Amino acid sequence: MRVRGIPLTWRALPTIRIMQYDDLIASIQQLGKDPARLIFEDELTAIPNRRFLLNYFEHQVRWDLLDVAPISLLMMDVDYFKRINDTHGHDAGDQALVYVARLLKDVSGEQSIPIRYAGDEFIVLTSGLKDEALVLAETLVERIHAEPLRLAGGVELPLTLSIGIATAPDNAKTGKELTQKADTALYQAKRAGRDRIVHVSDTQPEAVSDKVVLRQLVGGAICARQEELNQVKTAIQQFDQGEGRFIVVEGAAGMGKTMFLETVRRLLQGREEGPGIDAYVVRSIGLLQEDYRPYYLMTSILVALLGYRED
Repeated sequence: MRVRGIPLTWRALPTIRIMQYDDLIASIQQLGKDPARLIFEDELTAIPNRRFLLNYFEHQVRWDLLDVAPISLLMMDVDYFKRINDTHGHDAGDQALVYVARLLKDVSGEQSIPIRYAGDEFIVLTSGLKDEALVLAETLVERIHAEPLRLAGGVELPLTLSIGIATAPDNAKTGKELTQKADTALYQAKRAGRDRIVHVSDTQPEAVSDKVVLRQLVGGAICARQEELNQVKTAIQQFDQGEGRFIVVEGAAGMGKTMFLETVRRLLQGREEGPGIDAYVVRSIGLLQEDYRPYYLMTSILVALLGYRED
């Protein structure tokens, strides 16, 4: 049998007949589930998921009519969510996510769509420009401040949200750009201390989040594997939390080290010139006759880094 030209050929155990598409749909419907919900609904929070958002951007948003029908996107995450899991357990973390999703549904009404984007990250897609989006965000912040989560057993757990907002067409012309701009505003909200709202139009132009950096690195013409990208991501996140970090890349000539580091530096700064995160690139070339000296290459790297400092 085929669905839109795609043959369904999955099999269960050899002793069980092949499940036909109609059988699968019937089984799902008997469980009281709309098959579409399995695709577009987040299982834990029962609100639309990231796949729904991408589909909505592609098929429902008239990007050519944004001047008369603008939209705004609120991107938020639960502040210090990892601390909740570490202190109270992952069940408490799940309760927090379900609680935030319920709050988003209450505040969104019929003019907005709450979405679980990834992990503890949520989105609200709403009609209107910056002012309307800010009112919605402020309402959400007021509600979450006034209504702390109560865990099983009566433990009261206050939650806060960092929220970044972007608007189309003022800040973006596509769904991807709109999401990235809201992500940049969220990054600024967290850097400013969390538990606050930032619209991307109020951010510095060189601001860029670690997620945007990594997305551009993955899509860039650089020689890097996933393991290296994960190491860079960890370093950038730690740097974002105020910790100094080295990213040291070594390898034979022609491996793309210089391009890789230069790409990281430019992305961290947010643009090729102007202020931004202090990121320096230095080069050290090993000499065989110096190989007997422990850590001599690190010494030359440190000396080169110190050369950037006026003091």
